[in-house]
Amino acid sequence: MEYVSALVDDYSLPPPPPPTYSVVADPEGGELNQYGLRYDGVPGLAATLGRNKLILDNARWVGNVGWRQNEQTFDGAFLKYSGIKTLTGQYAYLSNVNTITATNVDLKGHLLNLSWAALPQLTLTGYAYLLDYEPDAATDFDTYGLRAAGSAPVTDAVKLVYAAEYAQQSAETAAADFDADYLLGELGVGFKPVTILAGYEVLGSDDGLFGLQTPLATKHAFQGWADVFLTTPATGLQDLYLSVTGAAGPVTLAAVYHEFSADESTPTIDDYGSEIDLSASMKLVGKLGGLLKYASYSADDGSGTVDTDKLWLQFDYAF
Repeated sequence: MEYVSALVDDYSLPPPPPPTYSVVADPEGGELNQYGLRYDGVPGLAATLGRNKLILDNARWVGNVGWRQNEQTFDGAFLKYSGIKTLTGQYAYLSNVNTITATNVDLKGHLLNLSWAALPQLTLTGYAYLLDYEPDAATDFDTYGLRAAGSAPVTDAVKLVYAAEYAQQSAETAAADFDADYLLGELGVGFKPVTILAGYEVLGSDDGLFGLQTPLATKHAFQGWADVFLTTPATGLQDLYLSVTGAAGPVTLAAVYHEFSADESTPTIDDYGSEIDLSASMKLVGKLGGLLKYASYSADDGSGTVDTDKLWLQFDYAF
């Protein structure tokens, strides 16, 4: 179970826009987070019925949004098979999404994910995520994609990390049907204790009328921690980013820079803005840990977005 309470009330929850205060997507309330029945009597097979946490691949399409105070979970039936050493297959039928804003979203969802460790340095994944929302007026999404990711040593102290992904999404709204593409390319180098990674991600647009959406994703982990682009604009979004992660003694550090632009430019919108994200975490005393995290988004004029700064101070105790 989980319960969330707010110390102050001068913040807004989505929707409706425009808010009086900045949006903080963490409403007050409590809920039963996970429950169910699990069967694992067949070697390599786990079958679950009930409410479950689900993270697929890097959580770009399906995740638990673990950063938020109210974790995202799913109601339905879940199968995972890992009885073959290099293969992992997962299927889920979803009847409800328990969102981070403490709302229940009814749907008929089919999630299929098949991962193959083709080489020690490369894992290939194919997926199909078919989301039919209730009521009928809601937008439905069918997404099919392929992902390749891995790492390879260059020397004993240096390794390359890489990822490439392509997906195609069809969206059916009450008024029209749309198609949009997803592209990702990442390349990085790790030399202990530092990893430098450059990436380019595109959430495509259909002629500036519809932007590709990832409604079940752990969105906070992508397109900047300021959460400006939790919903992809109709023009789509291109994100060019550079990250540096590592450690300085007991402190784990991360710095990320994003440059955002429209995938389909309009007479008024081309570039959206840029963002800098910084974090530092460490164990403090015993099992007590701390995190300091900062996000600063700078909007371009005419982009329809606004400058946003967010600062978090977090303590956690493990037992």
